[in-house]
Amino acid sequence: MIKAIVIDDDVITCELLSGYLSKIEGVSLEKVFTNPIDAISYVKENNIDLVFLDIEMPNINGIEFVQLTKNESLSFILVSAHEKYAVKGFEYGSGFCGAQMQGSEHNDLYNTDGTTKSNLSGGIQGGISNGMDIYFRVAFKPVATLIQKQEVLSNDNTIIEQQGKGRHDPCVVPRA
Repeated sequence: MIKAIVIDDDVITCELLSGYLSKIEGVSLEKVFTNPIDAISYVKENNIDLVFLDIEMPNINGIEFVQLTKNESLSFILVSAHEKYAVKGFEYGSGFCGAQMQGSEHNDLYNTDGTTKSNLSGGIQGGISNGMDIYFRVAFKPVATLIQKQEVLSNDNTIIEQQGKGRHDPCVVPRA
């Protein structure tokens, strides 16, 4: 059983993540924190396997939290509603272009020293590093609702100016 905790200053995101995690067999949500400072001692004193951690929080950010709680057996999944962190696409090696190739073209043939001739897999084969450099590309999409005025199409098919309010995308996990 994987013991997990959630740390996010946004209550709605905590509820969403808790709901998703409750549906995953083999994962036990041990505790939810809205204050990362409170979670530091909990992580150090308890046998936790996985932390779902917001990147942007008051007092301490997610990266600082990871550095303060270094532990080789602890894994982190960073989450955020901030548009600068929203992931749209992710690919290893030749990625999506590899889907247009035939298997004989895409094979990473081995050299006698264990390296591969082409590394089209980006260093990952079957989910395991093959010893070659790991390379990947990530595409980020900003959150759709802008908290600034912009032109929109109204229900009566006229262009009006509107400004978004509130936090409309509290978690990118369902999109990513």
